[in-house]
Amino acid sequence: MALPEHPLTHWPVNHRGAALIALSVVTVVPLILNAALKPLGSEDIVAFELAGSVARTEEILAAWRAEDVIGVAKGIQLADIVYPFVYALAIAGGCVGAAAAWARAGNARMANIANVLAWVATSAIVFDYVENLGLAVSLWGTPATPWPQLALVAALLKFAAILAGLVGVFSWPIAARTPPA
Repeated sequence: MALPEHPLTHWPVNHRGAALIALSVVTVVPLILNAALKPLGSEDIVAFELAGSVARTEEILAAWRAEDVIGVAKGIQLADIVYPFVYALAIAGGCVGAAAAWARAGNARMANIANVLAWVATSAIVFDYVENLGLAVSLWGTPATPWPQLALVAALLKFAAILAGLVGVFSWPIAARTPPA
């Protein structure tokens, strides 16, 4: 049973490429800046997402307070209100492009898989928001069970959805080089 076409399939054809490039740039630039600038000092946001326990969460928060970057962490979390839509749409858009390329190559099975991966990439939005709820309780309040554990599980599901979507995106060049059946 195939899933319905992903909504991004219906993007206007004459704007798809530009939209995908813009979303990809807006997705990648913060990742590069974060890696280069290390705005949170010794503990990055991924460590916070994957803390998984009250004790580890408290360690990270203590390090951020000592390095006077707790406000930066809160700013990053506020930006994460929009960022899940940006990266998920970029990845899902790449999967939709791959699905179209596979369809042009005459491989309906791979086109369907790429479409499914577009939906999986889109699901990362939900996991990211659940994760953000767990992180917000600790960042703006007091770390307590089950919030770090919930954030960890949601983060792992989010990362899995992102990686699965990237498999679809990276199948696009293969599909584009596949002669029509």
